[in-house]
Amino acid sequence: MTVGVDSYVTLQEAKDFLAARGVVLADAEIEVLSVQATDYIDSYKFYGNPTGANLEFPRVVIRNAACDERKVKYNDGTEVPADVKKATLLAMQLLKTDSTQSANGNIKRERLGSAVEVEYFANGYNETQVAIVKKIYSLLYPYTVQSGTLRTKRV
Repeated sequence: MTVGVDSYVTLQEAKDFLAARGVVLADAEIEVLSVQATDYIDSYKFYGNPTGANLEFPRVVIRNAACDERKVKYNDGTEVPADVKKATLLAMQLLKTDSTQSANGNIKRERLGSAVEVEYFANGYNETQVAIVKKIYSLLYPYTVQSGTLRTKRV
């Protein structure tokens, strides 16, 4: 994986981030998660124009009234912003937690006793996943063209 070609983060950045959260994976699995997370980030619509051929960042954002009103973050198109890197790492965490859930992905609680009881999350996400999606959204918000709603996409 190469930053700016198929990922927004380096292998070492990804390893350090995941290890700090107790997730230890083989390099090959980290690379796959990184590319998938970058694809997720690239599914958003951003202000400006990408400077590379493959990914949405780095990009150049030209100042205009709409951007100024929203306090859009500007950059010169030479590097991936730290917020985008952090959002990519969080998307990797989201992908990893999604892949380790139960088969149907939305069991909130199970109880065995005189009767079996299973409680499901209403939208298929658990609280941790919802928090991660909201954090990704807040990190990307200054760069994105808004349609007025928070998107929660199953990855």
